[in-house]
Amino acid sequence: MRQLFWVVLVTATLAAGCATREPGSITFNSYFGGAIRGAFDCVSSQCLVAVSPSCAGSACGGSLQYDPINLANGNGNVKITWTLPDGYAFCKQLGDGVFLKNENSDQFKLETYNGSDNCAGSFTIMAANTKPRPAQPYQYKVIFHKVVDPSTTPVVIDPTPYVIDPSMINK
Repeated sequence: MRQLFWVVLVTATLAAGCATREPGSITFNSYFGGAIRGAFDCVSSQCLVAVSPSCAGSACGGSLQYDPINLANGNGNVKITWTLPDGYAFCKQLGDGVFLKNENSDQFKLETYNGSDNCAGSFTIMAANTKPRPAQPYQYKVIFHKVVDPSTTPVVIDPTPYVIDPSMINK
């Protein structure tokens, strides 16, 4: 009976510690299984999403730390920032950034501080998140380029765009 008590106590403690997760926190799954990829519930006013570039032949894209991004109901005006590893950049002059694919929406707007004509290692949008539509994800695309020579002005960029097609949900 005493062993059963300890098993229940330890199990309940682990379950309670894994029930909620803030961005960047260590959970049972991430501690034992590595980085968690897949859906992510963005519950704060700012969410960071790491981008992992990759190429297969001439097609370049990659993966995101979280896909889809679930915006929690009632959590409005969420800043979502996609960050690239060193050697990659969002270049406005090349049309890079984060864009809705199939629709225009007042639910998302670009932040004005995403840079001018320069290239930057991150890109931010503001999600209003005022209209729940859990059954209709927003399809979007992330476009960026590889930096060939960062020491020049302007920087030398590989002309091949990297394109990723994830989704985002207003819950």
